[in-house]
Amino acid sequence: MAIVLVALSWVGFFLLFAFGVLCLAAGLFYLAEIVEEYTVLTQKILKYALTCIVGMIVLVGVFSPIGLWPVTVAGLIAHLFYFSLIRKFPYFDIMSPQFILSAIGLVVHHYLTFLHFSDVFYPFDQVVAYFSVCVWAIPFVLFISLSANEYTLPSVSELQSQKGGPKRGGGLLAMLVFLKEKMSAILPEKLRSN
Repeated sequence: MAIVLVALSWVGFFLLFAFGVLCLAAGLFYLAEIVEEYTVLTQKILKYALTCIVGMIVLVGVFSPIGLWPVTVAGLIAHLFYFSLIRKFPYFDIMSPQFILSAIGLVVHHYLTFLHFSDVFYPFDQVVAYFSVCVWAIPFVLFISLSANEYTLPSVSELQSQKGGPKRGGGLLAMLVFLKEKMSAILPEKLRSN
């Protein structure tokens, strides 16, 4: 009888894990679609979130009874790099110095935070809260927004930056604007008027 319960518990754990992974994948896909559709709103939300998180990092650094200054300074520097990425949101190149410095800032901030929380005891919920909000939140949203960057056409953004044209959204709208500009450049005036 005990073997049957052990086997049933393993099957149950496997099913829970599989459903958890599927739910996470569906949630990430949905968030990526929202970010791609509402890039301007996402940029505004990211700016406000960055400001609030920087304030939280400073508050934790000031009011912590145990010295958190290396973690606080690393967090502030990492979030300054994130601010530099947000200026061109969602158009950022993964080989740009801002992106590389942001990735390095994330790794250094994560490492120093992990070192601090492994040396000094804090309740588990406080450790998870700090990691979730102050270390991982903004990089997670930036990672999700990479899909919005992939669906934009570089030639359209270059044309609009040269012309000083209006800011455009990503995805399908960018493709339609690009096709309309190419059609007007290729087709004679007579065919376009019909």
